[in-house]
Amino acid sequence: MNLAHPTIIAACIAALAVPALPANAQKLPDSPVRARAISLLGDERESILLGRLEPGRGYRLRISLLSQSSPAEGRVEARVGDGATLIQDSADRDVYHLETRFAPETRGPIRLHLTAAGGIDSGYQVRVEWQAEAEPRMARVEYIPSPNQNDRSRAAKLNAIVVHATVTPTTEATVDWFLTPKSQVSAHYVVGRDGRIVQMVDDTARAWHAGVSELEGVKGVNDFSVGIEIVNLNDGKDPYTDAQYDAVAAIIRHIRDQYDVPDSRIVSHEFVARPPGRKSDPKGFDFPRLLRLARNPQ
Repeated sequence: MNLAHPTIIAACIAALAVPALPANAQKLPDSPVRARAISLLGDERESILLGRLEPGRGYRLRISLLSQSSPAEGRVEARVGDGATLIQDSADRDVYHLETRFAPETRGPIRLHLTAAGGIDSGYQVRVEWQAEAEPRMARVEYIPSPNQNDRSRAAKLNAIVVHATVTPTTEATVDWFLTPKSQVSAHYVVGRDGRIVQMVDDTARAWHAGVSELEGVKGVNDFSVGIEIVNLNDGKDPYTDAQYDAVAAIIRHIRDQYDVPDSRIVSHEFVARPPGRKSDPKGFDFPRLLRLARNPQ
């Protein structure tokens, strides 16, 4: 088996690699494998649509040369989008393959480009398989997906966290409301009084939590934030529990394992809601305490 030169392979994998799962994440089932088999003649180019892949999410890619018919040493080159070449150089056997991982930087149609070499009298049978890897989620967190979500915009970069109070008195009531399509609201996480965490929207997706909003001059905070709802009446008297502070701090650490979110961009719903004064939550919440716990868990 003769794959690409080791230096080329290493550079390509480094360019497309995605981080390992954070230590506090759990491995959920991967998506089904998608596959496509094609025939290529020498000097022919073929593009395979991999679909609208999620930016920042890891994908496994396997490219197999099932057979080749070439009077001379030939090769099949492959690249994802406009990125690095994944396979290059010649094979000295009829079967070889390469497996690697990549993470799209933007949302949109992603294509795999294959180019055959060796002249018009060369032929190749190639099989391509790709699969989305499980998204990192916090361990021991319930996952109940809300229908009230959509894709983030292509230009969005997750770099903020918005903390809310539910006003509803229980975790169950909040989850039920976020599961109701007519509510048109959701959050990434709901934190109960006992510290129970329910995730309702994946970190990579856009939850509908902030409404008309602005942060540091940028409107539409839902596009680039994670929303955390804390079960509390938001009357300034209902206390936030120690378990809630610990849980919200754990969520922040989980987000920071994947994204750069400075303390200055961990804010209240009241702070980002427009016009100013439209929202008041979370009343009475101790943000300095939260930020200390996020940095130094007890």
